[in-house]
Amino acid sequence: MTIEGVEENRQYIRLREFGADTIQGFYFSKPLPADEAIVFRPAFER
Repeated sequence: MTIEGVEENRQYIRLREFGADTIQGFYFSKPLPADEAIVFRPAFER
């Protein structure tokens, strides 16, 4: 299950509890150009 539009930590935590496989939104990053998105890793994964 992919969830889009996550903007806050509380949303992220709740969705993880529900078992979401993929979560995306401004909580992680602003929209990126395709060449940057390919190599993007959130700060907490670095």
